[in-house]
Amino acid sequence: MGTNTLAGGQTLRSATIAGGKTLRSGTDAGVQEEFITKEEVARRLKKTTRTIEHWQRRGYIPFVKVQQSVLFRWSRVVAQLERKFGVGFVER
Repeated sequence: MGTNTLAGGQTLRSATIAGGKTLRSGTDAGVQEEFITKEEVARRLKKTTRTIEHWQRRGYIPFVKVQQSVLFRWSRVVAQLERKFGVGFVER
């Protein structure tokens, strides 16, 4: 995982995944957000990975797919579920 600061203070975070590909996540105001796995999303939501896959197919949660890797940004998952279903989250 690497981090670079761009002009204007924006932070660019990158991750190398299977096949040597690099994913980058740019964020505003210097707040860094990493991509998380389907298993981590399932753990945080207290659901099975099968449920997460079903929600992906139905468009309930946003994800990024690069080759065979599926990754998520937690803030976008939470925002989408709040927008679609009006549920709020408290992370412990």
